[in-house]
Amino acid sequence: MVDGIYLRYRRSVSQAARKGVLLVAVGVREGGGFDVLDWRGAFAETTEDYEELLTQLWRRGLESVELIVSDGLPAVVSGRQTVVSAARHQLCLAHWFRIWRP
Repeated sequence: MVDGIYLRYRRSVSQAARKGVLLVAVGVREGGGFDVLDWRGAFAETTEDYEELLTQLWRRGLESVELIVSDGLPAVVSGRQTVVSAARHQLCLAHWFRIWRP
């Protein structure tokens, strides 16, 4: 699962806080547990930043991705197609229900 969380953050303790987005990749274990796999601070949720987040995971040893769950943001979909094109994409349930709610 990948998503962006908008907040004020610091890249280091010596820098002032700034507005941005924290892009987070969360993995789900077979037993249902969750692990934060990686994160990346960015100014916005762009295709390039999601590509970099997913590329960081590959550099760190991620071997395969079967499914990416997200809010359906075009930047996530594009980043997935570039880096892990074999992975399927699915909307998270909250966003799926918002789209299909009468």
